[in-house]
Amino acid sequence: MKKSTAVVFFMIMGLLLLQSLICFAADQKVIRIGNAGAFTGDAAAPCMEIYNSAQVAVDEWNAKGGIAGMKIEQVMGDDAMDPAQAVNVAQKFSADSQILGIIGPPMSHTAQATLKIYGAADLATITTAASKPDLTDQGYKHFFRVNARNDAHGWNCALFITRNLKAKKIAILNEKVAYCENMASETIKGLKKLGFTDNNLMQDTIVAGAKDFSPVLTKVKAFNPDVLFFVATTAPDQAIGVRQ
Repeated sequence: MKKSTAVVFFMIMGLLLLQSLICFAADQKVIRIGNAGAFTGDAAAPCMEIYNSAQVAVDEWNAKGGIAGMKIEQVMGDDAMDPAQAVNVAQKFSADSQILGIIGPPMSHTAQATLKIYGAADLATITTAASKPDLTDQGYKHFFRVNARNDAHGWNCALFITRNLKAKKIAILNEKVAYCENMASETIKGLKKLGFTDNNLMQDTIVAGAKDFSPVLTKVKAFNPDVLFFVATTAPDQAIGVRQ
């Protein structure tokens, strides 16, 4: 694990464990931390990296005796990157009085689906990747993130495309999910601030999990861009886009 990644996860665990010290019941024997993410399906690999990185921090705290004599336990909640399943995970975690904090969800659309549930349960929730800007603009006091927002990502992508790649004509393709749609929108906003217009920009969408992107890629080819900016959440979709 990279040093920077380790630092981030120790920060996360520190914040959640501080919450635990404040909130645990007198008769509690273990501190449980929920980890909500897509642990099956196309996004399983990066989500397991998040889980395993957090487990490093859990193991180190437990090796020192835990917190106030209580061991820490990380509990996996698989949402399969689906908002409905994310709600089920959030309800299960919220009903467990020994779960005192949440890592995740890492996807913007699953984080959005669970904001109210974790907020109502007063569970500190720290995402490592959900970057849709309005997640932290809705007044929820329990929700935190350690990553940059899409308005920062989009602006920097626009700068890189224009200043480094010297592109004059740009096509943007994105999946129809919250993160990808917002990332595309913020990048287009940045490009327009830099002087681009609808005449030298193209934007279209793909369906996550589709096996054939050729209809939309045919339109991209006809547009003849200098750069194709492709925003997808999972490796299989990214691979299909690159290959086709």
